[in-house]
Amino acid sequence: MQNENLQELIYKLEVCLKTARTLQDEMLNQYFLRYEPKENKQDKAFVIFDFERMGIFASLVHQQITLTEKRVNKIKMEELV
Repeated sequence: MQNENLQELIYKLEVCLKTARTLQDEMLNQYFLRYEPKENKQDKAFVIFDFERMGIFASLVHQQITLTEKRVNKIKMEELV
């Protein structure tokens, strides 16, 4: 594998991981850690209201993880050649 290609793949991996981390932090801090629907009745409404938005974030995190896995597999395959 050329050093240049490896550097580029590593950069792309870093971008994917940073994106996934940012999205995950948003979900964790602005949804899961923010609301206590068992303790607070008003929080139940907020959980329902944000549910669809958090589903979109979860889908985006999944996409970033899938991209990262593909890039890691590409590195592995090129190392074998």
